[in-house]
Amino acid sequence: MKQKIINDIVDKFKDLKNPDYSFINSKNLIYEDILKDFRLLNFKVEIDTDLNYMLCEYYYLSKGKKLYSLLLSFVGLYALIIKRNRNNYQIVTKENYENSQEREILNILGKYKLIPLNKEILEERIDFTPNHEVDYDEPIIYNLLFCEDIPPWQ
Repeated sequence: MKQKIINDIVDKFKDLKNPDYSFINSKNLIYEDILKDFRLLNFKVEIDTDLNYMLCEYYYLSKGKKLYSLLLSFVGLYALIIKRNRNNYQIVTKENYENSQEREILNILGKYKLIPLNKEILEERIDFTPNHEVDYDEPIIYNLLFCEDIPPWQ
């Protein structure tokens, strides 16, 4: 999995020292269909994408008292689901989901062939030294798929 992710990163950024960010596009039609599917299942969807430092679409999903962050990468068909409970953040995957809302989220992502990544993959280091200022010392896969910021679970 890590090698496929690295290949996708190199394919999108072109040059890891002088990255090309032209692939970033908030008008990805597949993501619009995904949002419609969430709304059909009575999820409330809020968009919180900031293209100044994000490499993904960032959504808040809520249903009942459950609140999730959903990040959908522009680099490839990768997703990150974070269960939010006050200041506690838990990454949700096919291996550890706990309730019907999480199963519904995973089913919709699966319908669109999006791969929900786990913490171990997201925290893997990657050789990326761009010639511009970034918010991290040693980049991890999370930084190149979703956001240049520090991961919320850290």
